Amino acid sequence: MSKFQDNNDRNWIIDIRVSTARKVLKETGVDLLDISSYETVFSSTLSLIEILLVLTKEQRHERGITEDDFVDSLAGDAAVEAVGVLIDGVVEMFPEEQKKMLKIIVQHLRESHKRQSEAMSRALGKLSGSAPESSE
Repeated sequence: MSKFQDNNDRNWIIDIRVSTARKVLKETGVDLLDISSYETVFSSTLSLIEILLVLTKEQRHERGITEDDFVDSLAGDAAVEAVGVLIDGVVEMFPEEQKKMLKIIVQHLRESHKRQSEAMSRALGKLSGSAPESSE
């Protein structure tokens, strides 16, 4: 079980179990236990948002928060954090051997994303005439 915070400073708990994976499959058609679908699912922002909507449905209902209000509160760093929590939760569902491999893949993807962000930041710095500091 993990949590993230949206842009309205609300905390959301993501607890992925077999029962929630079934709900996600039923409501979105995405099988969280099918590793072969991850490249497609995790590269689609809309798919990830739909999954998060399913996983936060009860919490949103208890708080009186609509789907649109929830989605609108996920931008920038909040979206990155939410997706990270979602991916980590999915990885934790697998048996230890698969989990080890998935963690390696996720770490490589995160490192690649970080390198891409730093490269974009450097390129923007060159365009503006001042290179921003590295996040390292």
